[in-house]
Amino acid sequence: MSEFIREAVAILEELKTKTNVKLDNKIDNSLLYTDYNSNLNLKDPINWEIANKLLKDLLKYFNNLLYIIQSQSSSLLLRNWLNKFNDTVEYFIRLLHSIIEYHYREIINYNEIIHKLANEKIPSSELQALKILLRDHYILLVDTKSEIDQEVDKDDCDKDNFKEMISLAEKLPSIYLQLMENLKEEQDHESILALSTKLTDQWNEVVYLLDEAEDEEFDDAVREFKGTYNEIFKNNTLSLGIDFDKLSL
Repeated sequence: MSEFIREAVAILEELKTKTNVKLDNKIDNSLLYTDYNSNLNLKDPINWEIANKLLKDLLKYFNNLLYIIQSQSSSLLLRNWLNKFNDTVEYFIRLLHSIIEYHYREIINYNEIIHKLANEKIPSSELQALKILLRDHYILLVDTKSEIDQEVDKDDCDKDNFKEMISLAEKLPSIYLQLMENLKEEQDHESILALSTKLTDQWNEVVYLLDEAEDEEFDDAVREFKGTYNEIFKNNTLSLGIDFDKLSL
């Protein structure tokens, strides 16, 4: 995070001092830049007054978010807000580069991304923060299902654990949704996140090795994944209130 801030400050200084940029007045009328804190639509090149207003608004947002982060003791909320902060600063830096170089399409694109990030609701409880973090894991499972459907020859191997993983790939996203829907405030959210992270990391390894399903390395990856999967869904470690008999491997 500190590296992001240092780079942002350096670009701010460059933005304030760079005055020899040649303005291009031949801008396509369809390229409208909208300041996200007003209804101001511009067809002319970005000027320093507009840039300074945008930077002021963004820095105010960063200061508010940084204050929340610094005053928060919950590690789950802290992790969630730090992710949002880092994402916003990253696009902020890209936006500043685009302003300096007068890349109008990029200015519009990055401003819209920042606007979306700035208007997303910040979680106010650990349960909300956990669900947001687990949503990323769910998206990963959906993506790997699509990857398997498109790229893996499902008849390429007759091994039982290969077929079992191919079958599970179809069901795993919906199983994960059940997990997310059964989360409660009184549960150990840190343990749930740790196990979920471990599970998705191991699942990534299984999917990566599907093309080498005849190798012992694939067998080891499947065994490790099934151990974590059953710790969540079979042994009822997390007290999720799900019908585990139907989900265990």
